[in-house]
Amino acid sequence: MRRLLLAALIAAAPASAATAPQLLAAGMAAYSARHFDRALADFRSLADRGSAVGETMLGTMYARGEGVRRDPAAAAGYLCRAANRGYAP
Repeated sequence: MRRLLLAALIAAAPASAATAPQLLAAGMAAYSARHFDRALADFRSLADRGSAVGETMLGTMYARGEGVRRDPAAAAGYLCRAANRGYAP
């Protein structure tokens, strides 16, 4: 059990230690390559840190149904959060 827990902590460390610019670059690269599951995780991490760009990208993905079920309400929520932070491209 301890080995499993240690392995999980080690596996999670690089993602949690990534800086916002690193997450954004990785998320955009994954999105461009159509690896939506990886992009979604990176953008969600950014949004959880208060990134308007992360929120915008999540809104875009939910609006288009890229890697998630198309959900206009979730898309609008993320896009409004980004707009309230002053980011509305």
